[in-house]
Amino acid sequence: MAAKDADLARDFSLDFVFISNDDFAKFEVSVLATPQQSAGDRTEELFLATDFGTVLEIELTATPHAVAVPPVIPDTTPPTISNFVPTQGTGIESTQILSFDVTDETGVAAVVILASFPDGSIDVVHDNDGFRGKYVGDVNTRSAIAGGYHYSIRRIGGWLQAPTIEWVPVDTSGNIGVIP
Repeated sequence: MAAKDADLARDFSLDFVFISNDDFAKFEVSVLATPQQSAGDRTEELFLATDFGTVLEIELTATPHAVAVPPVIPDTTPPTISNFVPTQGTGIESTQILSFDVTDETGVAAVVILASFPDGSIDVVHDNDGFRGKYVGDVNTRSAIAGGYHYSIRRIGGWLQAPTIEWVPVDTSGNIGVIP
């Protein structure tokens, strides 16, 4: 830019610069806007300067238009448990692996899994940070799937009696589902 253009650029904010290195027409295009922008029309000046000193000035005026944005609908649905193997309500063999999915349309943020037994004892299977106690290692896994996690669990030493598996899943919107 020439010295005059440099002075002008100090008084305006520079929004866009394009420089051509074409051998036939080297030029620089600058879009300059006044610093006092309002919510109404916006006027910009376009300057085209060539190596030959030719300057072309164009004034552009743009009018903003309102764009309708649909309202955000909050998620109020808690996470769900699905694909339970074996089918819920059927007997579980002492060495059987249980598997299931915990999912939610907004994603799952946390899951706590408990195993309750008829004698009143309760095992913490998974506390969202990892497997605990009789569930560390062995075949126990938590794998990421679309919208949540897939779990495979088996109690080390075998299941005691007939366990009731309870889940407390929380989705990324904060919805809590208590699923016995």
